[in-house]
Amino acid sequence: MTVNHVKLKIFILIVLVVIVIVTIIAFASKDQQHPPSTIMETEIKPENASGPSDVAQQTGNIAQKHSNDSENTIEAKQILPEAKLRELEGHINKEYGIREDILRFIEKEIPPENAKAKKAAIRNAELSNFIYYHANQKEALEADQKEAITLDCLGYALPDQEWLKISRGINKLMRDTQERDEHMWDIDKRYFGWKILGNGGLTDKQVKVLCESGDY
Repeated sequence: MTVNHVKLKIFILIVLVVIVIVTIIAFASKDQQHPPSTIMETEIKPENASGPSDVAQQTGNIAQKHSNDSENTIEAKQILPEAKLRELEGHINKEYGIREDILRFIEKEIPPENAKAKKAAIRNAELSNFIYYHANQKEALEADQKEAITLDCLGYALPDQEWLKISRGINKLMRDTQERDEHMWDIDKRYFGWKILGNGGLTDKQVKVLCESGDY
């Protein structure tokens, strides 16, 4: 290999290194000019949404008017008309306070002899229905803590990850239309955005006592 060939390879290597350095600097400058959005700005849109709907049109502007006032408070309220809420809520089983199709799903997926799991699943669906179709923000935050306990109880009553299958099934049915999904997404954003959620700080022992007694 001649000296000129060696020099040429060294020159090409230097040029490539310079290009890489310039590219890195350019990307770094771009990131500084456009900082990442906040959590609230990057929330996932409703999974069923494909275009404008009646619920989207009704909630869009109204939610925007309420957002500044309720962002740092717990005073947000349902913004859809009562008739629309009852329409989206669907046919409710009077004994259990949940939709008939959700009750059938629970009874199909959970063995009838597992009374603790059935109670936890029904209570979970009942609280979810209350949160999205009846509660104001303060009531919803309180109910959400109880809902978290129902998931713990469901986990204690079912083997492996079966509780997750039931929980996801209930949630999927709750959001089974575009309008329901958009309404629930709006409640999630206005009621629970920037809030720390959980079972209220209960220990595992305290949760197990509640699950055993059924008082949750």
